[in-house]
Amino acid sequence: MDNQETIRLQLHYYLDDKNLHSMNAKVHNDCEKQFIQAINLLNKYLDKPIELEILAKKEGGVIDVFLAIINDPVCLILITSAVNQFFISNFRPRISVAEETKNKLDNVLKIKEVINAGVLTVDEFDYIVENDKDLRKLKSNFFKSARKEKRITSIEIEATKQNKVQLFEKIAIYSMDFDSCILTEDEESKTTEVDAQIYIVAPVLLRGRRDFWKGIYNNEPIEFRVTDKVFLENVYQHIIRFSNGTFINCSMRITKTTSSIDDIEKISRNVFEVDSWDDNENLRTITKRNNRYSQKDSKEKLPNLFSENE
Repeated sequence: MDNQETIRLQLHYYLDDKNLHSMNAKVHNDCEKQFIQAINLLNKYLDKPIELEILAKKEGGVIDVFLAIINDPVCLILITSAVNQFFISNFRPRISVAEETKNKLDNVLKIKEVINAGVLTVDEFDYIVENDKDLRKLKSNFFKSARKEKRITSIEIEATKQNKVQLFEKIAIYSMDFDSCILTEDEESKTTEVDAQIYIVAPVLLRGRRDFWKGIYNNEPIEFRVTDKVFLENVYQHIIRFSNGTFINCSMRITKTTSSIDDIEKISRNVFEVDSWDDNENLRTITKRNNRYSQKDSKEKLPNLFSENE
């Protein structure tokens, strides 16, 4: 193909003894695996994938040589951005760009479209790789593995094109900086309190059970804990019973926690105070007053879905 280019990527592990040309096999295999996955990861942004080959091992420390066969010149910029992000000696704050750019690059399909159109700037390529959580995780795992081999003093990456011209200047990272390339387990939490009406789907009727309650809130199924002791005591003593259409009016604490490693948001819900209990079918209402529940029963009572023995 006219646009085909082969990039020689050389990954050099420098050891503390110049005459030493071996390192821990598991550490090496783990590092190699993370690096190969990082390059292959770029293919999700491309219509013409990068083909990766490996050459025979070289000595002088331990040297891996990979051949990246590309069929689109735009890959040169993408590889440069990705390798620079991978081997920079820390995790930089994620690049800030204009809202228009964020909207343009907010998913893989849109990124592929603008890459194929050839309208991305270098800064926008940097934004893509900086915000790729999978690439950040692979980088972290790479240096977490490398840190286990105490004889490694530094790791260097260089890339040259077929005409021997460097794709970018050599990048070296020293073992003292490996820790700064490893993601920490930092979590960012945000808690809000809401007044909620929850239709009960599956209550927890037995004392001591650690199961989640299940219900419907804002037309969405949810799982939640209940920590209102007065309400729970009335449930366990079968003073409060549940049938079809039962709902509670309550105060609920919603905590959203995002991990710095994978950006996955976890949501926990805690009903810490139940104000009233109602059932649309038999019109029974229980309203809490001064840590006690007063009850109004309608004349006609319908059978419970949940027996007292549950």
